Amino acid sequence: MRQDENNYQAVHDGLVKGTYVYYFYWDELAIGKKGKYEGALRCEMLDTLNVGVANPQEPDCQKQDWIIVRKRLTVSKAKKLCDSNNLKYFVKSDNLDKEYEDEFEKDEKNMVTVYYRFFRKDGEVYFEAGTKDVMLFKPKCLNPNITKEKIYNEEKVDGVDEADTTLETQTKGKEIFYKANLYPFEIGCLKPKNKSIFGRSEVEDLIPTQKAINFIYALAILNCQQLGSPKIGAKSGALKDQIITNKVGEVLTDYTPAGIQGIYTLQPVPFTQGAMGLAPAMVDLLRTVTNSSEVMTG
Repeated sequence: MRQDENNYQAVHDGLVKGTYVYYFYWDELAIGKKGKYEGALRCEMLDTLNVGVANPQEPDCQKQDWIIVRKRLTVSKAKKLCDSNNLKYFVKSDNLDKEYEDEFEKDEKNMVTVYYRFFRKDGEVYFEAGTKDVMLFKPKCLNPNITKEKIYNEEKVDGVDEADTTLETQTKGKEIFYKANLYPFEIGCLKPKNKSIFGRSEVEDLIPTQKAINFIYALAILNCQQLGSPKIGAKSGALKDQIITNKVGEVLTDYTPAGIQGIYTLQPVPFTQGAMGLAPAMVDLLRTVTNSSEVMTG
């Protein structure tokens, strides 16, 4: 399951994004040590932006009425999920925008967004999937054994604590259903918020400070550019057909009458040193307020 890597990613997501999301699923095509398709449990870390819950004010994900997960799939893979061939004609590619789009997906015209919805029915977890245009299949129970085959047993299963499971064990000739009553997710955080399933990021306080520092230094760089290469003003007719190229040593002829300056530079005001000293002062103040060290603030 590569759980160590997932745990490291969970800590990173909890620190930076504020929330981590584990997703556990059964992979029927997993290859065992003997090279057989035996199936295995798998774990995947989901981006918080791709997970939605019914009630964000409920910290326990198992108490949610539903949980929705968004994924990007190729159109061919999405069509394989359809219950019938008629539904495949409605599966079309789409384009994402804003923070969900990257350069790779701009060039991939065969990608489609699929939404998986997990919910409970009579205490059992079901899931369904669809795009913005069509539902791909009807709701399915989380345990495929309930719909694929019937399981028989003469006696109760050994090693199962009936007080802690929903396993229904019955006598010979009757079905034994392994009902899944828990969502296959674990949503948590390192710095919880009051009445919220989403936590606070460790770098949350740094964001406005870093934006202000970036703005200050951007203005300082712009001011240096304006001082080194200021704008040039010219009165009507002073240049005639001359074009200003700003080359070093460039000579311009002033065609205005004698005694009148027709070409002049617009000198900007030098950047104040007080603004430059504001940036380190903001960082020191943030360290004091958040009780963090130089390691935390980079």
